[in-house]
Amino acid sequence: AISIYKGCYSVVDEDICIGCGICEKNCPAGVIHKIPR
Repeated sequence: AISIYKGCYSVVDEDICIGCGICEKNCPAGVIHKIPR
């Protein structure tokens, strides 16, 4: 659900994201934060 692009930015594909938070827990840099909609 998340794509990392050259230049160090990411894009969340909201059509695929189910809001589970696994990407936040597994992010090696600790820069992904899930916020309520």
